[in-house]
Amino acid sequence: MTVPPKPLLKASDFKNFEYSVLLSNTTTKTDLLDSARIRIIEISDRGLVLKAPKSVCSEGHMLELFIFPAKAGVRLPFAPHGKKVPGMFSITGKTKSVTPDGDRNQRIDVEFYQFDEWEWKDFISCFQNRQARVDKIIKAIQE
Repeated sequence: MTVPPKPLLKASDFKNFEYSVLLSNTTTKTDLLDSARIRIIEISDRGLVLKAPKSVCSEGHMLELFIFPAKAGVRLPFAPHGKKVPGMFSITGKTKSVTPDGDRNQRIDVEFYQFDEWEWKDFISCFQNRQARVDKIIKAIQE
C-alpha cells in the first residue's frame, strides 16, 4: 500500500492574517479611527510604513498606533488610549518621512520610540511564518 503524497496546497495556505490599525496623532490631537483607511505597507524591527489618507500627519509628528487582530474596516468611536481591545498592542513612534502615494493617500514612515518588543516580534513572526509557507509552496512547485 502506498502512502498518498502530501498536498502542496492546503486551505489554510489561503487564510489571511487579518489585523486592524488605528492611529492617533498626538502632535495634532487628531485620530484616524477607520482601519479600512490605514494599511501597513512595510515592517521592520523598529518601524513600519503605513499607507493612509493625506493630511493625517507630517514629518516629525508623534503617533500612537493601535494594532489588533480583526478584519479591516473596524471603526471605533474613540482612540483606545488606556483601554484594551483583545489582542491589541500599541506603539508610539515618530514620523520620519511622509511621501505622496496617489491623489488621496500618503506613505508614512514611522520609527518606533515606545513599544513592547515581544508583542512586536510576535506580530512580525506571523508575517514571517506566512512568507515561509509561501516560499515552501513555490519551491515545491518548481521542483
